[in-house]
Amino acid sequence: MSQVEERPNEHSPANSPLKPTGFTETATGGPFGAAAPVRNTPTKNQSYVPTQYKFNPQYNKKKLFAAYITQDESNAGLKDGSMFKGVLRINPKNYLECFLDHPKGTEYPDVLVLGQDRNRAMQGDVVIVKMKPKEEWLVGEVKKNLDHQTFQVNYVEYVKWWGLSKQTERKQGTVSNNSNKPEKRCLQNEIEDNRVSADEVPDSCLISVGFIVRIEEKKHLRVAAGKLQLMPNNANPNVMFIATDSRFPRMLIPKSEVDKEFFSRPKDFEKFLYTAKMIDWRDVSVYADGKLVKLLGMSGEIETETERIIYEHQIDHREFSDECLESLPISTAEDWKIPESEYEYRRDFRNEIVFTIDPKTARDLDDALHAKHIDDCDGKGTPGMEIGVHIADVSFFLKEGTELDQWASDRGNSTYLSQLVIPMLPRILCEQLCSLNPGVDRLSFSSVFKMNYEAELKGVWFGRSIIRSRVKLAYEHAQDFIENPEKDFTAAELPEISNGNTPAEIKEKTLMLHRIAQLLRKRREDNGALRIELPKLKFAMDEDKKPQGVSIYETKDSNKLVEEFMLLANMEVAKKIHESFPNTALLRNHPPPKEK
Repeated sequence: MSQVEERPNEHSPANSPLKPTGFTETATGGPFGAAAPVRNTPTKNQSYVPTQYKFNPQYNKKKLFAAYITQDESNAGLKDGSMFKGVLRINPKNYLECFLDHPKGTEYPDVLVLGQDRNRAMQGDVVIVKMKPKEEWLVGEVKKNLDHQTFQVNYVEYVKWWGLSKQTERKQGTVSNNSNKPEKRCLQNEIEDNRVSADEVPDSCLISVGFIVRIEEKKHLRVAAGKLQLMPNNANPNVMFIATDSRFPRMLIPKSEVDKEFFSRPKDFEKFLYTAKMIDWRDVSVYADGKLVKLLGMSGEIETETERIIYEHQIDHREFSDECLESLPISTAEDWKIPESEYEYRRDFRNEIVFTIDPKTARDLDDALHAKHIDDCDGKGTPGMEIGVHIADVSFFLKEGTELDQWASDRGNSTYLSQLVIPMLPRILCEQLCSLNPGVDRLSFSSVFKMNYEAELKGVWFGRSIIRSRVKLAYEHAQDFIENPEKDFTAAELPEISNGNTPAEIKEKTLMLHRIAQLLRKRREDNGALRIELPKLKFAMDEDKKPQGVSIYETKDSNKLVEEFMLLANMEVAKKIHESFPNTALLRNHPPPKEK
């Protein structure tokens, strides 16, 4: 009778999921200690392997990912050119395929990182990459416009290499099985088939392949929304978390964090979304370790999906604390009036026909315009126009160094969802005191331009001001003026106009602005301005603010009118800042567009 290994009770504390059976702790520590666990020796007729050891990746002896290099090694590699730094982009349709901009420039194909060479980096992370040997690079498509200098390779050898490589049909080293796309083969296969050396193949004809050796900056937040799924083996101490974003790794969530009802009817929970955060991603596991945060609700419902977006992007949507609001000079909008001292030094534009043009549903009106004819635009008696761009003066209320200032700085901007706005500032500011609502005096910062009728700039003034808007126009109202310049509009067709002004006056000022905006835009484009605009979605909402339909938002002349004067103000302010503070000016500089 053979001896049988004695096993502890599977449900005893000694055999908890964190302490698998079949292992003996050493003097220096258990599975998580300094020493590796020692396998109990089975008897002659037994080859028992504990179940936990089979399925739990944390006990996998083989490392799946390379250890990260040190900061010193990274610095040395960057200095000698053997490594480069870049921002990782993961293919949302194939998480095993990642890309980085080529360190030599946009004329070269992106550097490809495949599979485990991603080394646990996440979308948007700043990573250190080392190129693989050239023999492991992939053969790409030939650019039609490459000249002899680009190739820098013997033409005969090149034709031999490329012509023969096109004839081969072996699939080794392919990136995609899509037969409609040019086949990308490992260069080593091409070299073996065609008897050319790697050095004879121009880099511009190859897709370079690299591997990540260090995560320099973890830009990704390591949080996600997703669904739960049982593991194939019920004895597994974890459940699987599958993120809605395919670029996010699957995570192991301890069963203790999951509602007990999930295990009795997991199918019923497939429709629910959860949020979770990554705790660790060890080098021995294809799965990350995660912690369940909360149950969001039913997938597809607007409240659930809104919470998902807010969580995945870690948007601060808290209500402003009492400590934040204490720095404001008022508690309610009705309590506040512009101090008399402000009228003494601010330029007064309350007699000008100032008005706003915004989306119909906008509540935070932060910019306004005015236009009028003037007899002298250049000091020489040349008739022209005065254009005013007025921006709400938030700085009067928001004092530097206060808690509210810190909150606003942390948020950085307001966040707009289809049915919700998360403001950067308290609503009492952005929707009331700093909103340029019609019929009330508001503090502003103004840029005033004098120009001739050809829209040539002759003079600029910048300063603090006070305005009183006449009307809150929607883009649709301004567009109606532009498309129907001869029409006599009635008061019933427009929002309420204050200060006794008429629809005809508002239409006249809008058309003046439109004409100048057209001239400004043409001049910008003639000087090389490039407009690259992605399509915007427009949602049709019901009474409960739930989306009922979606369409492409069409940008019309009324949108371009406002855009043109905002651009003009920004550019002229930038010039002024640079003239006044040349050593400290922060100027926005767009890099040239990528060729590919």
